[in-house]
Amino acid sequence: MKRSAAAAIAFLVLLVIATAGVYAYNGTLSIGGNSLSAESYSIDIVDENGDEISAPITFTAPSHEGTNITQSSATVSAKLVVDWNGGNAQLRAWFHMPPQSWTYIDRIVLSIGGNNYLFNQGSADTGNPTQLIPNIASGTHAFTLTFYYNDTVPALLDDQGHDIFGTLPSFTFAAGSADPFSS
Repeated sequence: MKRSAAAAIAFLVLLVIATAGVYAYNGTLSIGGNSLSAESYSIDIVDENGDEISAPITFTAPSHEGTNITQSSATVSAKLVVDWNGGNAQLRAWFHMPPQSWTYIDRIVLSIGGNNYLFNQGSADTGNPTQLIPNIASGTHAFTLTFYYNDTVPALLDDQGHDIFGTLPSFTFAAGSADPFSS
């Protein structure tokens, strides 16, 4: 049996509010004639120190007085560990949260490798993906997610007084040898 990894794609979901041991792995094994070859692909997210995530990575809902937001931004930092069979991966990323949470958010920016990639609001609970994050070499890459908040919001608390950020948002990476959305 022969399998090809030409269009190998790996996905990684990071639950920003509550996560532990987040990873994605994919591999292929080919046998032809008298030769055996293997390819492996993985994406891991580790904490800022490079250690396995053992506690939730969190960001807080913005502070506000009534409908006026008094906090302009919040930042989450971690590291992305990519092993793309020793080569480069092409990445996309997107963010998921309850639709009402997006009313707080002006924009979310992913910073990796000295470049910024913007998440635009999407429909329902998913933000539109970032533009292609090209040629991420196998290795460890620090990244930040910066949440920029709107100045004001409508009254967003339910009648029980629960904050709308109580639902777990998640952050997803997709990686491929080519643009993971072109497969």
